Amino acid sequence: MLEDVDSLNPDVAPWTLTCVCHGWRELVISSPLLWTYFHFNADKPVRSLKRQKCAERTRLYLERSGNLPLSIHLVDAMAQTADHPVFPSLKLAMSRCKRLAIEVSTVILQALSGTVFSHLSLLAVGSAYMTYTTAHVDTFNAVSAPNLRTVICHDAEWDSMRFVSVPVPWSQVTEVHHLPIFDDVSLQWLQDIPHVTTLGVIVLRSSFIPLDTMISLPEVDDFTLAEAEDAQPGGLKEFMSPQ
Repeated sequence: MLEDVDSLNPDVAPWTLTCVCHGWRELVISSPLLWTYFHFNADKPVRSLKRQKCAERTRLYLERSGNLPLSIHLVDAMAQTADHPVFPSLKLAMSRCKRLAIEVSTVILQALSGTVFSHLSLLAVGSAYMTYTTAHVDTFNAVSAPNLRTVICHDAEWDSMRFVSVPVPWSQVTEVHHLPIFDDVSLQWLQDIPHVTTLGVIVLRSSFIPLDTMISLPEVDDFTLAEAEDAQPGGLKEFMSPQ
C-alpha cells in the first residue's frame, strides 16, 4: 500500500513547503512536479477540512501540477466520492492521469464511466467493495483507455475470479502484476489474452505451477513468482512514482 497520506492534508508536503518562507513558497508553487501525485481517501477525510474546502484544495493542487501527467490514488470503499465536492475536479484530472490506483466500490467505477483516460498506462485495482458485477461496468475500455498496458492487483484478499472480472481492455494489456492465487481460472484467462509478456503471480505455499503452464504461455518472457505469505500486493510505490 502507498503511504496513507491524504494530499489535502495541510500538515504534509508539498503544502508545508509553501509555509517555510516567501522564496520557498514561490519555488514550490512554480514546481509542478511536486504536485503530480494525488492521494484522496474518502473513508478517512482530513478532519480539519470541510467538504467545500476539500474541493478548493483539490482544484488548487491539480492546477499547480500544470499539464504534467498525474499519479492518482483514490480510496473510497463506502462510495462517498461521487457525491463529494472533490469529484468534478478529480474526474476532469483523469484525462492527465498516467498511473491510477483505485480502492473503490463498484458504484464509483460506474460514476467514472464515460471518462476519457487518454494517458492512462497503469491501473492498480483492489477493494472488497468492488464486486463481481464490475464486469457490467464499462469504465476502462479500448476507447476510453487506449494506452493502458499494465494492470496490478493490490488486494491480498482477492481471488483470481474477482480480478479477471475487472472491466479492462485485457486484449491490449502487456503486463500483469500480483495476479492473485494462480489457478485454472487465471490460466485460462491468461491464455485468452494475446499480448501479456510480463507476468507476476502470487500462489499459496501449498501450490505449485506445473512446467506445462509456462509452455502454454509462450508470449510471457518475464515471469516472477511469490508465495502469498511473503508477497505484498500493496507495494505500489515503485509503480506509482513519477517517471
